[in-house]
Amino acid sequence: MFFNKKGAEIVASNLVTILLILIGGMVILGVLFTVFGDKDDLFSRWICKASVYISDQTGGVGDKIPLVPSTILCKTFHKEVKEEEEKDFMREMARGMQRCWDMWGEGDWDPSPNWLKWDEKKCFNCYVMETGDDVPQITLKEFIDYLQSTEEKKVDDTYWNYFRGLSGNKVVFNFPEV
Repeated sequence: MFFNKKGAEIVASNLVTILLILIGGMVILGVLFTVFGDKDDLFSRWICKASVYISDQTGGVGDKIPLVPSTILCKTFHKEVKEEEEKDFMREMARGMQRCWDMWGEGDWDPSPNWLKWDEKKCFNCYVMETGDDVPQITLKEFIDYLQSTEEKKVDDTYWNYFRGLSGNKVVFNFPEV
C-alpha cells in the first residue's frame, strides 16, 4: 500500500492527539482518585495496578528491557494497625488483602508470564501490617471464619469467596498464624 507524505502527517498528528488525550485523562483520573478516593496510598496503588495491567497486556515484554530492573511499579506498604478489638483488627487485615488482590488484577492478569511452567505460583508482599502491643490474640481458624462469613462490599460476596474465586484464579493462603 502506498502512502503519501500528507497522509503520513495526518496519521502522525492523530496519534499524537490520541496520546495527549490518554495522558491527560490519566492525569485527571489520578487527581480525582487522590482528591475523592480513599487516602490510604491510593495513587501508589493505582500506579501499581496500572503497571501490572500494562505488563499483562504486553506479555511481560518490559521485563526484558536492559538496565530497567522491573516494569512493575508496586511497593510494599507498611500499615500501622491500631485496632484492639478482634473484629476491627480482622477487618483491617482483610481490607489489606482485598486491596492487594485488586492491585494484581484479582488473579486474571499475568504480568510476567513464564512460558515453561504453566502452573507457576507468584507472590508479592503488598502489605506489612505493623501492630502495637495490644494486638488481639486471633487464631487462624477465627480469621478464616471471619473471611468466610464477612461480606466484601465491593463485590457483594464474602471475602473468602472473593479471594478464592470461581475462575480458578485464586489466592493461595500461606500463613501459619495470624
